[in-house]
Amino acid sequence: MLNLTETRNMENKSFNSIELSIVIPTLGRETLIKTLQSLTLMPREPSWEVIVVGKISDVSIRQRMQEISVTLPYFTHLDVSFEKGDSSLKKNAGFNVGKGRIVAFLDDDVIVGEEWTKKIMEPFKDDSVGLISGPALIPEDVSFLARMAGLALASPAAGYVAFRYKKVEEVRKIVWSSIIGCNMAYRREVFKMMGGFDPSFWPGEEMLAAFRTQKLGYNILFNSGAVVYHYPRGSIKDFCRQI
Repeated sequence: MLNLTETRNMENKSFNSIELSIVIPTLGRETLIKTLQSLTLMPREPSWEVIVVGKISDVSIRQRMQEISVTLPYFTHLDVSFEKGDSSLKKNAGFNVGKGRIVAFLDDDVIVGEEWTKKIMEPFKDDSVGLISGPALIPEDVSFLARMAGLALASPAAGYVAFRYKKVEEVRKIVWSSIIGCNMAYRREVFKMMGGFDPSFWPGEEMLAAFRTQKLGYNILFNSGAVVYHYPRGSIKDFCRQI
């Protein structure tokens, strides 16, 4: 059974009217606080909720998360972890308790850009769209080495996926292999039909899910306006492991 902690700021909306569920699987890292703080700046329309999934052992981080949560429209914390396929199962768990017709997935080390909630949802006005992804840019407060790692991903050396790390203000149709997992959103019924994230395929479960979405006949779009700022790997060892 899931250990569920839930805080709701009801404002003027019914909980059942939520349009967007934002699922954040976490390991309880310090960067989660920056992610949540950035979400407090988002417009309240369309209505959205935040679902953090994962155990947070650091008392200070857990306390700060709860303090921020009361400033969000709707907030849920699922205090769970899994031995295998941890991130996949956390995302699936967050999806299952979410109320939104659109479900977005963020990493716990991103800062969402201006009006991200609006921009990640805009392309879903087209019923043929099943999955949206957006760019991951470099935050300002990173070390020189981390900035070089981020710039490498946006360089010609990254090949056909370099566009994922640039902001060019366009919406384009992409194939399944061009999505970026730290910044993506599904139409709820499409996610169900696709079968969710396969924990046996972790850490490539996001690509497999995008492949299955495309095979169902739904379009996948990349909205360069739906920006997140993703903290790059901070050491050469970590960067090489990522690649």
